[in-house]
Amino acid sequence: MQPRRLLPNFGDLDGGANRFGSNYNALQTSLKKRFARGLQFNANYTWGKVLDDQSSLAEWKTQDPFNMRADYSRASIDLKHVFSLSYVYDLPFGRGCQLGGGWSRATDLLLGGWTVDGLLRAQTGRPYNVVTGSDRANVGRTYQRPDVLRNPNNGPKTPDRWFDTTAFVLPAPFTYGNSGAFLVDGEGRLYVDVSLGKRFYIRESHFLELRGEFYNMPNVVKMGGPAVNFSASGSFGTVTSATDARQIQLALRYSF
Repeated sequence: MQPRRLLPNFGDLDGGANRFGSNYNALQTSLKKRFARGLQFNANYTWGKVLDDQSSLAEWKTQDPFNMRADYSRASIDLKHVFSLSYVYDLPFGRGCQLGGGWSRATDLLLGGWTVDGLLRAQTGRPYNVVTGSDRANVGRTYQRPDVLRNPNNGPKTPDRWFDTTAFVLPAPFTYGNSGAFLVDGEGRLYVDVSLGKRFYIRESHFLELRGEFYNMPNVVKMGGPAVNFSASGSFGTVTSATDARQIQLALRYSF
């Protein structure tokens, strides 16, 4: 270790510099609409690309500090496609509405005046950075990348093997790998959150508000990120975690 130091007469040295760079390009579109009968929505779509030579200190990508330009590649926060839709809809049931105009006061109290709002978001998966997990280049640093033989994203996409693990091999001793950072695509995400609410007016400025909130409404299983440490032969490429299942929350609030 000591003979490999640039200043062999010193121990560990640490420092920092504002020398990182990034580039973001995107096509962004949005559509807003408010209808006359209680429906409004806001839709957005982004097609983008983020490149940098260091995304964050938590996910280090620099192999050779003397050739940082070689690490200019896909950023850890890169999401190619993102679509989101938010909406509010006053359901057409109850007195003075399209349906239920002849309801009794009791029926209208229970079934009329409900509002549905929610958020739908669909996006491609975030990228993950495959590392050797060992000091293959013999430089005293372990966040190095292997060599890549082909596109690793043509894998089976299963929890047991999310990407093509055979697409990576260790580089020759005393060399850095040729793999770019954050090559592996994670699973895409679909978020569907829905809320149903109604206000029960007691008098002009006093009302009870009942709300039911449903997160991950269709109960879609969203897998976590795959293991990307090449040295962990037993788990390399596997997925061992998932996001939360459907969650339901009820609330009752009195406002005055």
